[in-house]
Amino acid sequence: AGITNLICAQQIYNDNYILLDNDQKKITEIRKEGDLVYELQDPTISLSNPYYFIYDKYSNNVLLTDQNKHLVYEIFWADNVDKGTIIWQHGTFGTGINELSYPTCAIYDENRSIVWISDSGNKRIVKIDRGSFTDVATI
Repeated sequence: AGITNLICAQQIYNDNYILLDNDQKKITEIRKEGDLVYELQDPTISLSNPYYFIYDKYSNNVLLTDQNKHLVYEIFWADNVDKGTIIWQHGTFGTGINELSYPTCAIYDENRSIVWISDSGNKRIVKIDRGSFTDVATI
């Protein structure tokens, strides 16, 4: 089936595009001509309400938020057999340390050592240290 609710798209290093379809709960890569290259089908992710992603051209990774699961994933996205591998995930429902409520956005800092998460349900910004994968600050 075609895209039914495209909520995020980004061109990546090889001139392909990554698309996030909220209705079909999938993230796909297509060529600029429209041909399907890859569709994330990792059963350990099983997206519920994918909301936002950002592709990092330096690491070839994708940060992906899933609001209903209260999670942020970092996924390897280079052209090899490991594409789609979960590097790490962060969050569980709640208001405390390492807990999220409907995360809407996640971005890397310039050194890719910190991930900033917009934790909309808790009305805060969470700063994650990628070395320890724990909250280091909330704003």
